Formats: sequence, C-alpha cells, structure tokens
Amino acid sequence: MVHFDRHAPVYNETLDSAISSSGYTADTVLLPKLSACREIWMRRHAPHPLRFLDYGCGPGRFAALFKNEFESEAHYFGIDVSEKSLREARVRSGMTGGFGTREAPPYLPDQKFDIIMAAGVFHHIPPSARPKEFSWLRDLLDPDGSLLIWEHNPWNPVTRKIVRLCDFDYDAQLISAPALKKLLRTAGYGSITVDFRTFFPYRLRKLDALMTWCPFGGQYSIEARP
Repeated sequence: MVHFDRHAPVYNETLDSAISSSGYTADTVLLPKLSACREIWMRRHAPHPLRFLDYGCGPGRFAALFKNEFESEAHYFGIDVSEKSLREARVRSGMTGGFGTREAPPYLPDQKFDIIMAAGVFHHIPPSARPKEFSWLRDLLDPDGSLLIWEHNPWNPVTRKIVRLCDFDYDAQLISAPALKKLLRTAGYGSITVDFRTFFPYRLRKLDALMTWCPFGGQYSIEARP
C-alpha cells in the first residue's frame, strides 16, 4: 500500500473526482463515520476520555474532523503504512505526536482502545493477511471496546464502478459483509452488527437510515466487539 505515498498530496481531489456523481465529497463521506463513533461512545458511559485508534488514517482527513468534534474528550491515535500520508496528517490535523506506523506506533505497548476504526482499509489488504490483522486489532481493544469497520459493498454495481475508476483503488479486492463477518467470528469477536449504507445521493442521505437492513447499499459498516 506504499502507492498511497503518491496519492497523499492529492487524496481529496482524487476521491472527489471518483464520487462526484453521488453528490458526496471527500469531506462529507466522513460525516456518517463521525456520527457512528459518537453514537458508540455515548452508549459506553465510560468514566475516562475516549481512546481512539484510526487504523489506516491516511492523510488525516478524519483526524481533523475528529479533533473538532471531540476536542478534549478523546485521545486520538492514527497509524498508516504510508509515510507521506502520515506527514500530511500531522499538518492537516495539527496533531504532531498522534501518528505512526504499526511497527512504530504513537501509543504505549500496553495501550487499549475504546474504538478502533478501519474505514476503507481492508479492501487494500490482501485476503491472506486479513485474519492476522483482525486478531491483532482485537487484542488492542478494551474488553468493552468496539471495532468499527467501513467497507465498499461489492454487491452494489455503482460501487464497483466507482472503485474501478478511482486511481488509488487499483489494488482493491472488495469483500462482502457476510464474508467479513465470518472472518471476524473466526478471529474471536463476539457481538457483530452490520448496517448497510449509502443508498442515495448526498441530498437524500437522510433516507439511508430507513434502508440499513437492505444488503445492496453502496457501503456497509460493521461494529464488532470482543
């Protein structure tokens, strides 16, 4: 995934071009993810600030929104394989110390997380490597924590077309929600909830909440707990 070094400076422009027909932008596609994180955290009623890991944080687009949303309520950490993306993330978010790689993480070895988010990450990871990653992430979770996954839905033809046209998705190997759920079960996750999303253009996005049961949305999210 080092090819993301090449796309880091123009990530937003590349994504904007790929999804322009939907009415979404590189920034507005992040808003449902931010809302999902807030919803999960409000359910916890935990006595400490949110401990959050952005797995595959890219050039820091979500980090900047997260910082504005949670402010001092949370400790944000982001990891990525692309060094150029990490440099972009530090500049974009204004958080110089919260980013690193899996090999050199920005958190302590015994750190546990309340929420780990992997948004649009696993279709870039080779299928043979996915089970190991799910197990590793499970070990990073607090016993009451949640892994929040956001993925493209291969059962949606529009999604497949968008992925085919997006420059940085040339290596994408999409995975269906049932297949991903099976991998999570094998990796030891207990509670697994699937919601299908992104059925309508941006101007009709409020209707998506009525369709989370239908397996043909443009994307899907999974919340998995140990």
